[in-house]
Amino acid sequence: MQARVREWHGALGAPHERIVPRLRRVEPRKQVLGYLRGLLSPVLGRMIGT
Repeated sequence: MQARVREWHGALGAPHERIVPRLRRVEPRKQVLGYLRGLLSPVLGRMIGT
């Protein structure tokens, strides 16, 4: 199951790459990956528990 979670975690790079060009400032570009992780953290937490 942890391999699956790592896979999801690594897969966040694709959406991150699509979002970053739309942001002008450096700070939001750095923060968007953390935001995506935060959105999925409840899902990832449930996956680890099952």
